[in-house]
Amino acid sequence: MTTGSWLVLFQAQHCPHCKALEPHFDNLAQDEELKEAGIVLATADINLNRKTVARFGIRGSPTVIFLQKKMVYTYKGKRDYDSLKTFVLGDFDTKSDTYNARAIPPPPSSLQEYTAIFKAIGLELKDAALGKSGSTGYALICMVGIVSILVIMFMGLIASIFVPAKSSTTKSAKKKKA
Repeated sequence: MTTGSWLVLFQAQHCPHCKALEPHFDNLAQDEELKEAGIVLATADINLNRKTVARFGIRGSPTVIFLQKKMVYTYKGKRDYDSLKTFVLGDFDTKSDTYNARAIPPPPSSLQEYTAIFKAIGLELKDAALGKSGSTGYALICMVGIVSILVIMFMGLIASIFVPAKSSTTKSAKKKKA
């Protein structure tokens, strides 16, 4: 279970918005008031921490969440030092609806991990179908279609090899049984 108060920045290595947020986050890490409040700051690369990303429902970068007292709050404000500090030092508590307050999710089981993966693929396909992903989205739709066709063909091949043919009994075989 997650303990203490954590401010976590989910980022991608080549994201320009993440790079712009890093100096503000570094300044927060040096802030004495946050240290005295016992708030720990952490960063997580979304490409290297897929399970954590899935657990907290992170869909983009940068995403800042605050974990405190068994609750998680997703930051939605300005990406600057003062706004983040105000959020962490109590603004999250007064505007819990704004920050999507919810209970910290438990670590997922294996089945939940696979379900989350398929859900994420479905959401990406939905975005692609709505034109939110550009040409990459259309390529993803084509790839899923091709993989689906290949899986169906493979299943047909396996079925034709391993499903026994119906045996036909002749009259002489029926007489021998009788």
